[in-house]
Amino acid sequence: MNEGSRGGSCEYVVDASPNLITVVIPTLNEAEAIGKVIDELKSEGFTSILVVDGYSNDGTPQIAMERGAKVIFQHGGGKAGALRTAIEHVRTQYM
Repeated sequence: MNEGSRGGSCEYVVDASPNLITVVIPTLNEAEAIGKVIDELKSEGFTSILVVDGYSNDGTPQIAMERGAKVIFQHGGGKAGALRTAIEHVRTQYM
């Protein structure tokens, strides 16, 4: 791990199998991108993909489900609401 400073970088590396990780994707009207994102994550070996949707009206949840992600709807507004909702559902060691 490198200590960060102005102009420097800080790097945190988690040595964990993709099976220990749930990838959380907060979404709102991301129909154009969500399928590709999920496909790329799966090609990297991630099997636990959770889409937390903010009540999209463009078909985002349906596309995510068709690509094999678990989809839930967020409680509360914004990205913070999506992440709080995810914490309630994630059962893997890392998120």
